[in-house]
Amino acid sequence: VTLSADLLNRMLPEPLRQNAPVNDTVLGMPTQGWSSTRTGIGINFLPSNDSIAVRMTANGVVHAQTQTFSGPVRLFSHSDSNFKAYKDFSLTARGVEVVPATATTSSRSRLQDIRTEFDHMPILGSIVESIALDQHAEKRVPAQREASAKVSRQVERGLDRELDKHLQQADQKLDTFVVAPLAKLGLAPDVIELQSNEQRAIMRVRVAGADQLASHTPRPRAYSDNVASVQVHQSAINNVLERLGLQGRHFTAAELYRFAVEELYVPDVVDLAMIPGDIEVTFAKVDPITVHCDNGRVELRLAIEE
Repeated sequence: VTLSADLLNRMLPEPLRQNAPVNDTVLGMPTQGWSSTRTGIGINFLPSNDSIAVRMTANGVVHAQTQTFSGPVRLFSHSDSNFKAYKDFSLTARGVEVVPATATTSSRSRLQDIRTEFDHMPILGSIVESIALDQHAEKRVPAQREASAKVSRQVERGLDRELDKHLQQADQKLDTFVVAPLAKLGLAPDVIELQSNEQRAIMRVRVAGADQLASHTPRPRAYSDNVASVQVHQSAINNVLERLGLQGRHFTAAELYRFAVEELYVPDVVDLAMIPGDIEVTFAKVDPITVHCDNGRVELRLAIEE
């Protein structure tokens, strides 16, 4: 199986937009308001000779309208924070290895208004406002630095949380639809090769039991402009079919359908009432069902005793 980063990026959602209330403290002062976040996600492969190394990146901006309370003074501000985060994980023969997300943020804010409890007093109000302006100018840089650090931590936690959730879902689906059915048939998918470069990821898996043969010949190369390529050797299919244990088995049509659904985990979509009840089949004792691929043809061979 080969997959390109281009294909994976096509499957990602459009940039996400999220509005949320702000209820925080900056330099020990309560800050409230609303924020609007826009986040775009991208995926790149990293070079690796023994794993599929993936880097997920998140780029976005946070716009916030806030008011900060400092004693009798309220400061109304607008801030813009640009962030870039990445999270690396690798698919190895031992499983998935995940590295915590890392984010960097740059923030800038603009003071839009000042209101005090003394605005109705002409002289005193002007003095308090002037003091507040001086303090705001003094604390502006450390406040932006603290805001940037908080945005970075929030982005890192969000990226870790989302990727962990999707990895758990993928692991459950892989176990349900691949690992468990193969294990039930006494087959273990052995990883033969894992590697990635900037353009694509490559995985080779051997599907066979301890007593079965599998392909050992060089595989055809995927075309350079393929966004995905899946190549299956006939031995992988025949190893699965052999493990079904159809040799000499007798079925009615309904029994054979139910057997296929339960053993191969195929969708159960047929109404059993629509299956004729007077059809029975007995498979041959040797090679009851095999697949042969040659010269652009795929032959399905059924050996039926009766």
